[in-house]
Amino acid sequence: MTGEPRVQVRLRRELPNFTLDAAWESDARVVVLLGRSGSGKTLTLRSIAGLERPDRGRVRIGGRVLFDSDAGVDLPVRTRHVGVVFQDYALFPHLTVAGNVLFGARGVEGGDGLRDGDPRRRTLGEMLTLCRLEGLAGRRPAELSGGERQRVALARALASRPAILLLDEPFAALDPDTRGEVMGELAAILDATRVPTLLVTHDEHEADSLGEEVVTLEAGRVAAVTRLTGR
Repeated sequence: MTGEPRVQVRLRRELPNFTLDAAWESDARVVVLLGRSGSGKTLTLRSIAGLERPDRGRVRIGGRVLFDSDAGVDLPVRTRHVGVVFQDYALFPHLTVAGNVLFGARGVEGGDGLRDGDPRRRTLGEMLTLCRLEGLAGRRPAELSGGERQRVALARALASRPAILLLDEPFAALDPDTRGEVMGELAAILDATRVPTLLVTHDEHEADSLGEEVVTLEAGRVAAVTRLTGR
């Protein structure tokens, strides 16, 4: 590893039947957190996002500290500049595709409307194009396929211009026939945006296909850190 790592994580969280005690850092652009169900992957992701509070530890993304128990730092979710795509996508059913994406862009500077020149109008157009959603802007989530819903969730997360993108089992809700195609689409979007990404999965094929570095968790601890060659 050369220079300052993009991501630095040290977390300890004690629960009644489980303890997360994991530390790792990486300068890779796409890091995969790999492990079986119950290994602590999602708890780690939620702690980075600020949705769970560790008992102790430190989280730094780039040069910015999001959490440091010793220093008393615990930034609220809205100021962490983290984009999250949840396993079930968590789209707003009453909003259109455009409305869902605009919700992600709410932190982009601008007024309340979408006047010409409003930064959110430009962001919306960029995200719809990037995620191949231009023809679906007026539809609601119930009218979309699983792959389309995932692209909407991804566009919403990227619309906030996050410092890091967190993906929680992004293919779990897809059928096997769709999964391969959607993996290729996600890889292309991540390559285009170059946003540092942490992807959680239990699937070794997904890890090998998408990751530059793989952090393997077992029973709440880091069992291995593997840099994939040629990435």
